[in-house]
Amino acid sequence: MMNGFACIFVPDFPLEALLRAEPELRSQPVAVLEGKAPLQKVFVGNEKARHAGIEPGKTKPQVEACAGLVLRNRSPLQETAAHAALLDCAQSFSPRVEDREYGTVVLDLDGLEQLFGPFPKIARALARRTSALGLEAHVAVASNPDTAVLAARGFSGVTVIPGGKEAEQLGGLPVEVLFMGS
Repeated sequence: MMNGFACIFVPDFPLEALLRAEPELRSQPVAVLEGKAPLQKVFVGNEKARHAGIEPGKTKPQVEACAGLVLRNRSPLQETAAHAALLDCAQSFSPRVEDREYGTVVLDLDGLEQLFGPFPKIARALARRTSALGLEAHVAVASNPDTAVLAARGFSGVTVIPGGKEAEQLGGLPVEVLFMGS
């Protein structure tokens, strides 16, 4: 049994917090605005919005003409509620949880294999439970917390990195992933 840490990372967290509150919007192009009117700008958009040319930094007037685009203001209340749900999810697996930042939590998995099974099974269960909360997340498991965080930020879905394979697995990640949130 090796030491293990899991990271749950929710990409585009302000958007995911919004979609958790309004799941019916998942099938539509959606952009989250930040700032005060009339200077609001796109903070983040979903894939459908990106395909329509909606990019972070564009002003509200620049994107309002996009047919079918749903615009919502960033909601600190929704983000706080979504992050609290993410922490609850993590704590339902492990009493040792580190709150890194909104949308990112790290769990110490030491001793949990006896309760939940091997690390890949735990990672899949974390991903399923997070999705059931209305948040689409990446989950990674590794022998140290920093590797788990980098893997969750850098790879979609569920990733398990065996001990001793960290450099091999993380070596191809873009530099911006390595410095995210630091």
